[in-house]
This record gives sequence, structure tokens and C-alpha cells, in this order.
Amino acid sequence: MPEFAGNFLVANGWDWRPDRRFRYVYTLWDCVPPDYLGEYAARLLANVVSPGGRLIVGAYGSRSRGEAPAPIGDLLASHGFTVAGTSSGGEPPVTAFAWIDN
Repeated sequence: MPEFAGNFLVANGWDWRPDRRFRYVYTLWDCVPPDYLGEYAARLLANVVSPGGRLIVGAYGSRSRGEAPAPIGDLLASHGFTVAGTSSGGEPPVTAFAWIDN
């Protein structure tokens, strides 16, 4: 669907400074080493998520390996963020999401 190519941007999320900011930004928590999650989220909030926007962070487990998703809400809170909400999916849960409002 090449007609939608302009709707997608690919960049290094660590140091990307887009031409515009976005209301909703989704990323995976394991895009960076665990010790950098707080700084990564802060960078996205400061440079990519628009004021009044939302950063959504996802984590995936593995049903076949019996791995639960990372407790992403707790991880973000441990870095000092106010988590506005969380959600999970699957039984047992194999996905977890948390969001921070900017």
C-alpha cells in the first residue's frame, strides 16, 4: 500500500528529533537496555510526544516459552513517571501496555 507510505516514519528513537510532534507515540520497552528505559521515555516525551499527547509503551511475553510480559507500568513508575493507565491481553497475559500523558 504505497499510498500510505507518508504515514510512517522510521528513525532511531533515542536521538530522533522529528519535524513535528505526535499526539500518540508507541514504543516497545525493550528497544533500549533496561537501565535506559527511564531516559528513553523522557527523551520521547520531550522530543516526540506533543504536549497533551500520550506515550504508550508495550511489552510482550511468550506463550510458547511461558514468559510473562515485563511489568511495564511498574517499571515506568520506578523511573519516576506517573503512569496514567495500564492494560494487558491474553490468558495468561502475553502483552502489557502502560501509558504516560505528556
